[in-house]
Amino acid sequence: AWQAASGTERYGLLLEAAHRKYGDELVLAGASAVAAYGLPLVGTVLRRVEVVDGHPGRVRTSLLWRHVRRRGTEIVRVGRHLAVALPDSLIDLARWNGLMAGVAAMDAALHNGLCSTEALEEALARMPETARGGPRARQAVRLADGRSESPGESMSRVRMWEHRLPKPELQVSVRVGQELYILDYYWPDLEVAGEFDGRVKYRSASFGQDPEDVVWREKLREDALRASGLTVARWTWAQAWGDAGAQMLRRLSAAGVRPTGRRW
Repeated sequence: AWQAASGTERYGLLLEAAHRKYGDELVLAGASAVAAYGLPLVGTVLRRVEVVDGHPGRVRTSLLWRHVRRRGTEIVRVGRHLAVALPDSLIDLARWNGLMAGVAAMDAALHNGLCSTEALEEALARMPETARGGPRARQAVRLADGRSESPGESMSRVRMWEHRLPKPELQVSVRVGQELYILDYYWPDLEVAGEFDGRVKYRSASFGQDPEDVVWREKLREDALRASGLTVARWTWAQAWGDAGAQMLRRLSAAGVRPTGRRW
């Protein structure tokens, strides 16, 4: 069963094994807690169950990765699990798993109303100044934006920040004739629109419709934007993720969006 299981299924088996071995009073933390809240994990593979205040023993075992519970963190129930409250879990995710993972999950939490920017800033204030990964967590909170509508959009925006591209406006409405279009990214000074091309967009948009019609409407939309004078750059997950986003960067550069030499 283990050999045949997907990564998500294997984590489910690890989680069940941890509960059987240590009881249901385990307190999930970091990536494990974020997964329990149903938020995306970008670039993170759950190979152990992350907990705080676990039973005495080694920091890492085949099942657990134990962390010290930070003072002032709240413990809540999420389904059948106990977990560190969401704002602190998101801060710890960024600390332990990196900026990309932190921003994508924070964006989703803000977008879905599960958390506020103020709550993230309060969780930051509870974090010791010298905490490992603290700078990553602080930067993740600065970059987090609830206007992002998908993990792919979040990941692309982090790539833009990493490579010092000019800061885009998000989810901007542009009227072309009688139509109102919403752009994923917009650089008004450059008259460039950026579009993350996720397959889920076509699946969700084509529910009950002919997928070819959906693709055709998307082509007409892009033609209208170009006819209005905008330059449109499109990219996929693979182009933004692979090779540190090199293909996405080339597409944006061809459209006129190039590094400025400074970050936002």
